[in-house]
Amino acid sequence: MTRVELEHVTKRFGKVVALDDLSLEVRKGEFFVLLGPSGCGKTTTLRIIAGLEHPDKGRVLFDEEEVTHLPPARRGVSMVFQSYAVWPHMTVYENIALPLRVRKMRDEEIDRRVREVARLMRIEDLLSRYPSQLSGGQRQRVAVARALAVTPRVLLMDEPLSNLDALLRVQARAELKKLQNETKLTTVYVTHDQVEAMVLADRVAVMNAGRVLQVGSPEEVYTKPANRFVAHFIGSPPINLFEGVVEQDGINVGFAKLPVAAGPDVLRSYIGRQVIVGVRPEDVRMTPAPNHVELVGSVWLIENLGGDYVVLVAIGDTILRVKSRERPVADKVRIYIDPKKLHIFDKESEQRLSRFDKEDL
Repeated sequence: MTRVELEHVTKRFGKVVALDDLSLEVRKGEFFVLLGPSGCGKTTTLRIIAGLEHPDKGRVLFDEEEVTHLPPARRGVSMVFQSYAVWPHMTVYENIALPLRVRKMRDEEIDRRVREVARLMRIEDLLSRYPSQLSGGQRQRVAVARALAVTPRVLLMDEPLSNLDALLRVQARAELKKLQNETKLTTVYVTHDQVEAMVLADRVAVMNAGRVLQVGSPEEVYTKPANRFVAHFIGSPPINLFEGVVEQDGINVGFAKLPVAAGPDVLRSYIGRQVIVGVRPEDVRMTPAPNHVELVGSVWLIENLGGDYVVLVAIGDTILRVKSRERPVADKVRIYIDPKKLHIFDKESEQRLSRFDKEDL
């Protein structure tokens, strides 16, 4: 198992700053996910770890050994790309064996390793087939098996499931997580899919514009997002966000006065200032609950998710998303917001006001 560190890494492509003083630590044996929108620097970070790109500034370390300028072949990494890149003229066996042959391993050892990883990926019955005879999910498993065959120090994955249909992606996610649990390989995984990140990751780094905005467990980035971007990017359906003004007895958001669970004393330094208030749809109820803020609104739209409904409720000019097990039957509804579950951000910096969190007092 290998620990990976990036220290103050900056990477430019012409005038574009792809990575801006980025620092990260990936722990030994960890499934670490780089999450963010397209163009945020996720793949550039992965390629710098692999040695396919070199930083303009900063260092890359494997177990405290600097590898910043080492070529990929000497780093002991394997990479699985978005396109599986399996050779169409080779059988599955030969595709998996290719990197071992490049390393001039003995035939007996090659055969042992190929069959070992094929069993691990459950493709031992496909070894004589060609890629054209495989499904997308099977080709994806071949690509992972080829990466594992060389026993890498670090396994790198760049959106390897994005070419699969929805049902196969769910199945493949479970397989990858189980595989990593069994192998304990240090794994760095790139995705723009926040559901995928939440399912797979031991820890997540949320990125935007070449910077890391927050690193934490899936639960941490969901329940205590560091800023407005993380709060909005993580969660499906997305969080409700609205602007408000701090007053003596709560936050006035226009359509309601929302008390803060920590009490008015915490708000004193912010009285008269604007903040951004967020509440997740699952923290808004359609049934009464003690100490919740009651609001009356009109049903604007209902989205059927199968087992749940997302009800869009109009209160004046504001639309709130409510996640509910029950479908409302009337046009007018009462909703109930839990003030303990509010997320509050500074209007100017958009950073979380952690001292508003009850558990931080």
